[in-house]
Amino acid sequence: MQSIDSLRELNTKLLAKIAELRKENAEIPELREKLLKFAEVEAENARLKQIIEENARRDAENAELKSRVGELEPRLALLEQGSAVDGMALSFGQTQNDEETMPVVTVPTVDAPDSVIDQLNNEVGRVPSDLDGNDEEMVDFLDEVYKKSISNKIRERRREKKQRDQETPVISQDVTKIPE
Repeated sequence: MQSIDSLRELNTKLLAKIAELRKENAEIPELREKLLKFAEVEAENARLKQIIEENARRDAENAELKSRVGELEPRLALLEQGSAVDGMALSFGQTQNDEETMPVVTVPTVDAPDSVIDQLNNEVGRVPSDLDGNDEEMVDFLDEVYKKSISNKIRERRREKKQRDQETPVISQDVTKIPE
């Protein structure tokens, strides 16, 4: 009888073990589901971190480019203004490098004392320095002349266009009336 009791005891232990294993097996799908959700969340986090880093890089690049544009716009304005002034200055005896060119004047030979020649040389030497004080006025004048020349060019182009437009209908009417 002892063997029956021991078998019953063993059977009870095995039933308890089976119940425990079933409980663990029931938890495994839940754990797998939680693990999959965790993996998905981790993947999403990694993707979002990458997007954040990319946005930060773009923001830094954008800020750098805005800074560079901020630096270059005034330089461009100066260059455009300088090229307009240089274009007008050429007609007033200056070169592209803002170097003043002195006109060549031929003077007949005259006997004059050296003191008079020295005075003339001193006066000629002073003229460019006098221009330095009037640079702002010169720039304003050249700017005004440049604007007037642009305005005149625009008027001339409009006039030419108007003439072309008036000539075009006359030509097309002549073409449509072909004699038979």
